[in-house]
Amino acid sequence: MKTTKSLFGILTITLALAAQAQAQSFLTNGLVAYYPFDGNANDASGNGNNGTLINGAQIVSNVARGKLVAQFNGTNSYIDCGSAAVLQMSAAVTLSEWVNISGPGSANYTGQTGVGTIINKEGEYQLLYANDELCWAFANQTPGWLGNGGHYVTNILPTNVWLHIVVTYTNGIVITYFNGSQVDVYNGCCLIGDVYPDENNLRIGGRQQEADYFNGYMDDVRIYDRALSSNEVQQLYLYEAGPRLNLGVSFVMVVNPSFSGLSLGAAYQLQVSADLKTWMNQGSAFTATNTTMIYPQYFPVANWNQLYFRLVSP
Repeated sequence: MKTTKSLFGILTITLALAAQAQAQSFLTNGLVAYYPFDGNANDASGNGNNGTLINGAQIVSNVARGKLVAQFNGTNSYIDCGSAAVLQMSAAVTLSEWVNISGPGSANYTGQTGVGTIINKEGEYQLLYANDELCWAFANQTPGWLGNGGHYVTNILPTNVWLHIVVTYTNGIVITYFNGSQVDVYNGCCLIGDVYPDENNLRIGGRQQEADYFNGYMDDVRIYDRALSSNEVQQLYLYEAGPRLNLGVSFVMVVNPSFSGLSLGAAYQLQVSADLKTWMNQGSAFTATNTTMIYPQYFPVANWNQLYFRLVSP
């Protein structure tokens, strides 16, 4: 009997080589920790700040991201990344991460409900959400998550949708970006520093001083010891968002590939494989005239035992 299950899998897309080369210089400049969650919570920056999955935090496959991501239960799970000196910031910092919030965090305080931690290095830098809003804090001068160094970003955070969040700090100025676009600027933040003992660990999805646990998924968490420029933030968003290949099936049992996240003017080639080993070009290469496109050919399910799709740079 023929199987069609593999027809509908979404494969990780091979990004354009030119885009990778262009992005490489700023991707690694000042990078002190990077967690792509490709099967574990290891630090891919080369600095050895490997994370440990705690209380049910796990690595799972996510169709929308087309790769493995970290999942947190919103009750007590988090990732502990240690307290290496390289994680302590003194002049500037960038926090970058993809989040998909499933629901409220675990904590409630006066005026704040559903508080959940995204990134936390207690007393130095922290990123949280509460009341469906994002909050950052640097050099928090009083115990508590929103003290002298904290600020609400008024944009409402969506749920069950992947969102790229970047927060940069330098010279008292904090800039917040959603999906590569600036959404908030705060001038007058207190000086960054460490007001708690250095042994406080970096945590992803949880906090050391309070029970503020993240509820949902995270991916591609990056920490820099410098403030990325607005242009670098936009490039990082486009680089990590990447093109996506989606496979839809109609009532007449045909598959119709479609693409999203394309770069205008870039060339792409659809390829197919029956075994994930040998790939063949399907049709001619095409140039993206829009960020989303539908492939002009259908694939009858009954004609294949199994068929895999990917999008590559020709």
